[in-house]
Amino acid sequence: MPILPPPPVNDQPGSFTWMEWYRQLRNYVSTSGSVPWYIINFAGSNITDIASRAHNNLQGLQGGTSGEQYHLTAAQYSALAAGPHNNLTGLQGGSSGQYYHLTNTNYTEVVNKEFPTLKVGDVSGGNYTSLDATGFITFNGTTTVWDDLRVEPNIKGTGTNDPTFTKWFDNGSGSRGVFLYNFTDATTASEKEVFFQVQLPPSWKGTTIYPHVHWIPLAAGVGQRPVWGLEYNWADIGQVFGNTTIAYTTGLVPNDANLVKYKHYISPFAGITPTTNQDEISAILMCRLFRYSGNASDTYTNTCGLLYVDFHYEIDTLGSRTEFTK
Repeated sequence: MPILPPPPVNDQPGSFTWMEWYRQLRNYVSTSGSVPWYIINFAGSNITDIASRAHNNLQGLQGGTSGEQYHLTAAQYSALAAGPHNNLTGLQGGSSGQYYHLTNTNYTEVVNKEFPTLKVGDVSGGNYTSLDATGFITFNGTTTVWDDLRVEPNIKGTGTNDPTFTKWFDNGSGSRGVFLYNFTDATTASEKEVFFQVQLPPSWKGTTIYPHVHWIPLAAGVGQRPVWGLEYNWADIGQVFGNTTIAYTTGLVPNDANLVKYKHYISPFAGITPTTNQDEISAILMCRLFRYSGNASDTYTNTCGLLYVDFHYEIDTLGSRTEFTK
């Protein structure tokens, strides 16, 4: 790097000494890096005085931490200048269109984990469990469940239509044993029957119910089946009972071609759909179950032991909101 000597202040201007000093000065200032920036007076200077002044080459532009140098395009600047947050693009949290802007209420619900209605499951498909602000649980669509209303059969009549209550099984060594009601292959006038009532519970959805009979045959029956009958009427609280309806079934589960001695069978009735006068909770059915043995369709020539009577019903809540209303 050249060294500039002191100016020849004792010589006359225009002398050879001054001309030589000016030559050395020119060489000195023309050499890159020879003039330190700290000795230059920048007063009155402008960035336009710099020949190469590319914006991207400047330093110290970050808005936050190191490297956050955000240079915007005209389109990006216009989007920001639009102002409202909802007008901005690229805000989705997941797939396209997922722009989740929360209101104050929404934010409070998320922070406090308190929601007016919580839905779990296939919500868009209508199949979900919901929990409302009061804590009440509802099953929607296919999330409903089923349960049985179980009826303990008892003789409540008198005379020849009463089934006898006899021992069917013991421990093989003379124990007291277990007893069932016997539904024999009686004639029409002596067909065996029991009576009972059914009350629909608060969890019932108010839809079709499905009665069925559990029973066992006393002996095998080749190609034979009994016929069961159910006579009933049905009314909500505050409604008037009308005439009865009688339903019949020869159905069998499992659907054996030949009855097996002592095998547990179910004979299901067709579903019973309530009217608007029968579809509230605490609705009552008055029922008579009988073996329709006097009918030609009953081909089983031996005795059926009645195990149980129940009604499948659909549940859409865990109970009711009030004592007498859903």
